[in-house]
Amino acid sequence: MKKLLILNALFFFLLSTAQEFKLEKITMADLDQKEHKTDKNANASILFKRQHVYYDYDNNKGFFQVKDIVYRIKIYNQDGFTYAEGSEYLYNNGNTRETISRVDGITYSIENGKIVETKLKKDQVFENKINENQTEVKFTMPNLKAGCIVEYKYTVTSPFNQNIDEIQCQYDIPLEFIDVRISIPQYYVFRPNIKGYYPLNLKKYSKEGKINSTGFVRQDKAMSTTYNDSFTYVNNVYEIVAKEVPPLKEEPFITNINNYRASYSMELQSRQFPGESFKNYSQTWNDVANSIFLREDFGKELKKTGYFENDLNPLLSDVSSDQEKLVKILEFCKQKVKWNENNGFTCKTGVKEAYKLGSGNTAEVNLNLINMLNANGFDANPVLVSTRKHGIPLFPTRDGFNYVVASVTLPNGMVLLDATDPFSTVNMLPERALNWKGRLIKKNSENEEIPLFVNTPSQDNGFIGFTLDQNGKLTGKLRRQMTNYLAKRFREKYLVKSKDNWIEDLENKYGNLSIEDYDVTNDKEIYQPINETYTFSADQSADIVGNSILFKPLFFQTTKSNPFVSETRAFPIDFIYPTKSKYSYTINIPDGFAIESIPTSINIGLPDNMGSYKYVIQKAEKSIQIMVQYEILVSYIAQTEYEAVKDFFKQIVDKENEQVVLKKI
Repeated sequence: MKKLLILNALFFFLLSTAQEFKLEKITMADLDQKEHKTDKNANASILFKRQHVYYDYDNNKGFFQVKDIVYRIKIYNQDGFTYAEGSEYLYNNGNTRETISRVDGITYSIENGKIVETKLKKDQVFENKINENQTEVKFTMPNLKAGCIVEYKYTVTSPFNQNIDEIQCQYDIPLEFIDVRISIPQYYVFRPNIKGYYPLNLKKYSKEGKINSTGFVRQDKAMSTTYNDSFTYVNNVYEIVAKEVPPLKEEPFITNINNYRASYSMELQSRQFPGESFKNYSQTWNDVANSIFLREDFGKELKKTGYFENDLNPLLSDVSSDQEKLVKILEFCKQKVKWNENNGFTCKTGVKEAYKLGSGNTAEVNLNLINMLNANGFDANPVLVSTRKHGIPLFPTRDGFNYVVASVTLPNGMVLLDATDPFSTVNMLPERALNWKGRLIKKNSENEEIPLFVNTPSQDNGFIGFTLDQNGKLTGKLRRQMTNYLAKRFREKYLVKSKDNWIEDLENKYGNLSIEDYDVTNDKEIYQPINETYTFSADQSADIVGNSILFKPLFFQTTKSNPFVSETRAFPIDFIYPTKSKYSYTINIPDGFAIESIPTSINIGLPDNMGSYKYVIQKAEKSIQIMVQYEILVSYIAQTEYEAVKDFFKQIVDKENEQVVLKKI
């Protein structure tokens, strides 16, 4: 006789011994609160967040995951209304999909001296299809006004039980209380990952669960005997409870603030159900590289030829050097397959179809580039990248990447190329791809980590001649030259505007400046430096005080403020790329005046030769000569050096805001 087991009731999770936090009733005092107790500038605060994740079972579909979410949020002013919006992204793979249910919400406010409750209606919950695999469910709480409190909750049911989405535990507004609990039956083994700089205390404990089931024993073709059975198992519970989590504020020079946000995620390592074999899901980078290369929409696309040669080969017939050939192929690919602004390391339509259509996603553009390079004798391979907005892949996983670029191994080293950006050149990727490290994958499944840091400084060098008259009017001429990323940034902004609009923006940037004879050369020659020249004039560029004239000697080029104002900093400082700047200034003083005083020269530096600033000023009988040299020689500076960086920029601001004094003779 064969025994068949049918599960009709599965009670996985008993209550833990942890104390449940119960929401108190909202009072008039809560609604009357005008500002947050510690963050007076907060537009809103999260009074309570609960996110519990657990597993349930269906006889027909098997195991599925359930996520219960509850929010209570205080709105202090109209700018805080955006925090009264709920949003959840649901995934489907074509056959199965995530669903949302039990969406309930209430807005609490004061009207005529009484607490009024306004419920969220079903027709206020909207679905928006993002793409074939993703739908956003979104709602805005009703009857919003300054001082109100919103409370909403919902449940997400997911058949994709091998993934536990990242749980955000820190926001850009204060979070008063958070309760995170993930309950996992013993058949799954997950590895917990805590991200961010704010300390989260993870507590793990086990609790017994019980499964009640009904089964039957088939005795012959016509008869069977039913029975009731039960067995116990172990729940592994992961819990984070935190109070008064401070907001995560944007700081200047940060790659992606979400890289430093306190959050919690779990990665499946293995699974073993009763009566089944052990399944290992733990991945190494070799596993990731192999699985990606074997994909139909990746590895197979790198073997395709015979569709671009007739167009490309004539352009290379008279090219002698590898460097020239490299540039020709890169520029050809840019023109033939335009980027459609969709990221991805796998192809959507395929390299041939993208070539035929003339556009494609990141993979289709750059895998086309790799195919063209390999067909012409280069050793080219893909490098998987996570863009700056996507975050940093800390653990071996395919989901950590959303972009791909090309690498070419040359006798003097490796260079990286990206044909999605019209202004990128050999070994100069778009800034979106400059995100710590990438993963190179070769055809033999070998892989290696590739640093994406920029080592070559971008330069901005120039000369400015100033002439000041006795009424404080300034005239002069500027000449400057920019290279590498500084030139690239200039082109990206300059070429999308008319010349008149560009000049108008430049005049507004510098206040009362009037610009004439404006000229730019090499604006479309991306392998050449940008050259910019113009003449200028400005009234009231100096202060007339009695018989004296006072002015800041760099005039409109003076550094006015320090970008680093926070007392402390928890994150690295990201300059994206190194820079060097050197400017020479000549100031011709008006007739009838003599130089009474000038600032002193300084020469300062950052620790470990990471940067320097030199300000050298000299006076002659009728002029002042200044040389200003600024260097940041690294892309990243650790947060441990924040005080040094802050003081470095403070000294720059202080020095450039010192004044020259002229006295009438």
